[in-house]
Amino acid sequence: MHANPDLLALLALGEQVGPPEEHAHLSQCSECRAELHSLRDAADIGRRTNEGDTLTAPPPHVWQRISAELQLTGPALVADVVPPPEAVPVPNRRAVRAAAFVLAAALALVVGIGIGANLDRFAAGDVQVSSVQLNALPPYAGSAGKATVERDEDGNRTLVVQITSPEPATGPREVWLTNTEADPMVAMGFLTNDSGRFPIPPEMELTQYPLVDISQEPVGDNDPDHSGHSMLRGKLPL
Repeated sequence: MHANPDLLALLALGEQVGPPEEHAHLSQCSECRAELHSLRDAADIGRRTNEGDTLTAPPPHVWQRISAELQLTGPALVADVVPPPEAVPVPNRRAVRAAAFVLAAALALVVGIGIGANLDRFAAGDVQVSSVQLNALPPYAGSAGKATVERDEDGNRTLVVQITSPEPATGPREVWLTNTEADPMVAMGFLTNDSGRFPIPPEMELTQYPLVDISQEPVGDNDPDHSGHSMLRGKLPL
């Protein structure tokens, strides 16, 4: 049984909620972790919009895809796209939660805030805490990357990662924080198009997890542990 979708939504928004057994499941279930990371990315996009951004109407296919996901009919108004949870049968609520965050991401994209090429604009108001060049490990010669820890005005920290590699991806590439003994290893999330932004839990002491590790995970990986195939690694100067 997977994590409660309401709990995932709250965790994505930074709320420290949920019983220990739910968090234990989340630490072991790659599917739930991947969903949480996706929701956090969408929530992060929403937080960084401001009154200086200009909203424009999204193209029709955006609403069409969201409506199709939720099996809606009629005018595609924002208020109609995501029905309240109590109006949706329990088995479908996870899909509604996911679609709600898809909508948030879509709205953020139409105001001109993107992921990847626009990472610098994303973090325009943040303060850089630490940064390190990531070095390639065999057999990933020629790969390179950079990891940066940013802190916003509220004290929230984000790990920003960008990599390049001549080696084609053979599966998802995952970002980890660890120590010099690689034990424990904390999974932060998966890269998208060789880049990503990952919220750092408030309780995490980075001095205990100074190493940034990028792993090549296998296709269809359901194992929450590190694959053992590190591509890049670097130590944050903390």
